[in-house]
Amino acid sequence: MAATPKPVKIDILTDMKRLLHVAGLSLQDDLSNTTIHPAFRDDIILPSPPDLFDEDSEVKSGSDEGNICCFCEGPFPMDPSPELKKLGLLLKARPEFCKQAGRNHLGSYLPFNLTADYCQMHRAETHIIPNGIACGWPSKIDFSSLHW
Repeated sequence: MAATPKPVKIDILTDMKRLLHVAGLSLQDDLSNTTIHPAFRDDIILPSPPDLFDEDSEVKSGSDEGNICCFCEGPFPMDPSPELKKLGLLLKARPEFCKQAGRNHLGSYLPFNLTADYCQMHRAETHIIPNGIACGWPSKIDFSSLHW
């Protein structure tokens, strides 16, 4: 009776990592949570510097009563989403954050690459979403009622 060959143990992931290491590269491990924008992640603990909260511990919005963005001086929604508020707090807690003097007394500075998402979100909440709702687009989609 012929001996059956012993199965060879193959670990493709280990082999790939070893080959990449030899070439001076590395394989990114599961970074799924780090690729999600901070405003939409549940594991972010918001800092609470005193200037971001008032006497009643209510979060101040990203604008003044005139509804102007403190970064781009564009229109800011009257009732910003929780995600927009959370992102504003994250931006204001960054070490690079600084106040600027200008037309807007709330004028603040951060590099554009840090504020672009925030300003795009408040533009959408101020203009795009209200226009869509006015045109009859749903604000919530019932995916179970959609037919393929």
